[in-house]
Amino acid sequence: MSTKLHFDYLDAMRGIAALIVVFTHLGVKNFDSELFSTIPASFLVAGSAAVVLFFIHSSFVLSYKYIGTPDCKLKIVEAIVKRPFRLVGVLLFATYITLIHNWNIIGRPEGDTFILGPLLHPFTFGVPWNGSLWTLDIELVGSYLTFGLVLFFGNIRKELRLMGMIALMFCFWNNFFGAFMFGIIVADLSKNWKWQWFVEHKEIISWMLLIPAILFFSYPKSIMPGVWYKANAVSVGYFLVTLGAMLMFVVILMNTTIQKLLLYNRFVTLGKISYSMYAIHMPIIAIMSGLVINRYLCQYFETTLLFHCLVKIPVIIAAAWLVNKYIDRPCIEFSGRIARYCVSKLVTIAQNTSVNVRACFGMNAASSESQD
Repeated sequence: MSTKLHFDYLDAMRGIAALIVVFTHLGVKNFDSELFSTIPASFLVAGSAAVVLFFIHSSFVLSYKYIGTPDCKLKIVEAIVKRPFRLVGVLLFATYITLIHNWNIIGRPEGDTFILGPLLHPFTFGVPWNGSLWTLDIELVGSYLTFGLVLFFGNIRKELRLMGMIALMFCFWNNFFGAFMFGIIVADLSKNWKWQWFVEHKEIISWMLLIPAILFFSYPKSIMPGVWYKANAVSVGYFLVTLGAMLMFVVILMNTTIQKLLLYNRFVTLGKISYSMYAIHMPIIAIMSGLVINRYLCQYFETTLLFHCLVKIPVIIAAAWLVNKYIDRPCIEFSGRIARYCVSKLVTIAQNTSVNVRACFGMNAASSESQD
């Protein structure tokens, strides 16, 4: 029985979520604060909930293939090795591109630091220069946490696994890693639990959940940076947007009508470039405002919503398409080769060691997998 490992409609959902973040950072809300502070218009600027949706989607996709699947330890190790190489290419580009807007630091001490800093600390260095990159450090740690939990819980009884993951989700509820726990739970339920009554009524259930999902996802109140960025306390806003993102993910996973809408080609394309779009949109906005608008075009034009919709957003999407094609895709291929090479070396070492070490890595069944 083949397992569906790729969900195009979830990728499209991620693309729309990335576009919501772009709308948020463009300051669309400033053009009509009353309108965009009211549900459902606030859905378009619900950047906080969109970020939680990224984390849930990431954990779901990373864990779905392995959760409850026996003899896949080496494949998980391969995925662990692959993850940072897969993310780092776009991340470095999104960090270095900020030099275009901050060219005046070249030749100063911070400019010298900028040359090696992104290479030495790629997942943290660029945050002060490109604010949207703060999520990528959490993404990397959350990915490792996801793989580790799948390794630990993956092959125990599914009832015990579910109870353990739910307990962990509530333990991590006051920070972003709770979203990763939720992604694993949903992946496990989707793949390994088959409730006949749920399958028969999931469409109706999803429509019932859609309204609260939109309401909570679009929660209009701003979240204090101390809570959102550090996630060291629980607030009503944090709770509601997290709950809204969780409900929205479940609704999309269950509702075939919404899935068909998301499979529209333009949405799927947005999903493919979503990582690039998310990583580079803030420096693109800054470059267009600082170097183009203020110098060559009427500054008043920048303050119109029409300008953002007709100029900035198409430029961001076009730039994201180029970055995806020439940086992200090659990084995905390169990371796969690196991961396979490292695992093959691990297999060779394990084959020359004791039987206990081989058993620890699941060598009996996994050695054939590594040759695929």
